[in-house]
Amino acid sequence: MNKGIIKITASILLLGCCLMACAPKVYVTKDESDRIAKELEIDERKIRDSFAEAEKAFNDGETDRAMETFAAFVSKYPEADLADDAYFRMGEIFIKNDDVDSAVKSFEKVVTDYVGSDVFVEAKYRLALAYFKRGDYNDAIQSLKSLLENSLDKRRKVAVLSTIADAHLNLGMNMDALKGYEDALEEKPEEEIEKKIKKRVASIIENRLGKEELNQVPVLYRGSYVGEYGSYALIEGLVDEGNYEEGKKEINKFLSETDRDEMKIKGNDLLQVIVQRMDVQANTVGCILPLSGNYEAYGKKVLRGVQLAAGVFGQSQGLPINLIIKDSMGDPEVAVQAVNELVTEDRVVAIIGPLISSVAEASALKAQELGVPMIALSKKFGIPETGDYVFRNFLTNRHQTKSLAKYVVNRLGIKKFAILYPRDSYGEELMNLFWNDINLLGGEIVGIEGYESGQNDFGKEIKRLVGMDKVNARQEEEKPEEERLKPVIDFDAIFIPDSYEKAGLIAPHLAYNDVEGIRLLGTNSWNSPKLISIGEGYVEDAIFPSGFYPGSMRESTLTFNTSFESSFGEKPDILEAMAYDATRMVVDIIKTDKARSRIEMRNSLFMLETFDGATGMTTVTESGDVDKIIFILTVKKGEIVEVEDAQALHDASALKTEETPLIQ
Repeated sequence: MNKGIIKITASILLLGCCLMACAPKVYVTKDESDRIAKELEIDERKIRDSFAEAEKAFNDGETDRAMETFAAFVSKYPEADLADDAYFRMGEIFIKNDDVDSAVKSFEKVVTDYVGSDVFVEAKYRLALAYFKRGDYNDAIQSLKSLLENSLDKRRKVAVLSTIADAHLNLGMNMDALKGYEDALEEKPEEEIEKKIKKRVASIIENRLGKEELNQVPVLYRGSYVGEYGSYALIEGLVDEGNYEEGKKEINKFLSETDRDEMKIKGNDLLQVIVQRMDVQANTVGCILPLSGNYEAYGKKVLRGVQLAAGVFGQSQGLPINLIIKDSMGDPEVAVQAVNELVTEDRVVAIIGPLISSVAEASALKAQELGVPMIALSKKFGIPETGDYVFRNFLTNRHQTKSLAKYVVNRLGIKKFAILYPRDSYGEELMNLFWNDINLLGGEIVGIEGYESGQNDFGKEIKRLVGMDKVNARQEEEKPEEERLKPVIDFDAIFIPDSYEKAGLIAPHLAYNDVEGIRLLGTNSWNSPKLISIGEGYVEDAIFPSGFYPGSMRESTLTFNTSFESSFGEKPDILEAMAYDATRMVVDIIKTDKARSRIEMRNSLFMLETFDGATGMTTVTESGDVDKIIFILTVKKGEIVEVEDAQALHDASALKTEETPLIQ
């Protein structure tokens, strides 16, 4: 609010005083005085009601109506007590709509015309963020620095200081950015904010400073987090240069001086790096698969993908990879022994596999115990949670429902869904995952029905979904066509998490019950030509995800397909593609010389954000699992093909090059 009305009243009083000095006295009757007071009260009520109408629209998320009403308010009542609040709200709406220039004008109006406003400080902060978003980093810095002259609570002060640092960072003023982040850390921010600030400090020191600047950091910030990280980075440089003895001496000194637990962890890790670099074979990779026993066929398929990525057939460039293969025989105890041998005898830098759930689980525990990175090829729940040396690259149900839901809601604009699922562990898990993903995206599940796994007639469940389960079929048949009850189809798509056989049976059942004009949605289990031979034309336009599609036009997928067919004379499948990508992750890190020890391999795997693999764009998450942009397939003219906008889906993970404010 501002003091506009008070200013107007004061001006009128002053003018009245001046006039009284040179004019005869004017006497106002009590009735006249009451009439004026009543009119002023009515005007104030109109102003409050007009603002309240705009504010309600804003709080209800009706931003277009709110903007229109706020704009009308400031036009009609520019001197009103709430005009500054209206301009502030307009700025917020402009930011929401990505109209940064208009937001700047609105916040500038508050800052310049309403200096005494109770939203002045907040408007100045929002103005600085708008400058930042527009790329006017110097203006943002000046505006934020002036805010520090005000009394700010701790959270806001941290936000101001860190955003000043962010702006300096985008201007390439790295040392100034470090100073800003150090100032923010001195305010002892909340834990999550502190982590983010420290991450940026680490990024600057590790990636943006020249040797001369890096040497200054421990001197300028002695005893602080920034200073200690600078010292650590200098020692890390010694190790990277191969000066292991000097590095070992300096890191032991560093560990004796630091009191920070996180720096002790980093220091001890670096000490292990030095030891391992003197012992580990940095280009040797282990592989554990069932190459005999019940799962031999699967193991040998996976091995082909591993060998192709490792360059066994001569396609690899640069440093040759030494691949050590161990047969698990599908036995957890044998696999655990294989992990031990690969670490202690073969001195591998990482392990690919195992494949079978029970074997992967036992091997993961041993890999974690011995501190060797392992990329499992198993869907077993909880494998990556074993520890920070255990990773997984495999298609999970979570990947499927997330990718499918994003596509149908965001790309196709479908908002209402039904679910028809089998009452088994597979169906129930996928039903719950899909339901959750749709809700998160603002969609709605309007009907859910389950059926037994061995069931082949789905009429009852379908009728319940469309409100026809209580209808007497015989009576309806006796009625003229136009008088018969029609199914209530209040959904635009139906999700059926079952096999292609069941999907092929359910599709004609839907049509028979007059449930038409909806999209059929499924899982990767639908990816078979038999879906079409069983379901015929009823599955046309069906949509389902897949972890791999050999017919994709993605460049990385095409390259893999060509190499595989050249080496083995046939097309690859998902097992071979997943194994190829898991191995390539490790091989690419080795060939770029980013990991000459197991700790460095682990850290490099965690840093993979946009790995462009045969199975799609892949990111390694904090848990060690992967997040993927997987393939979305559909049925067109009796063939399974990738959806038309497939390339746009796979390009969606492009990262911004500039830093955004840590605290919004």
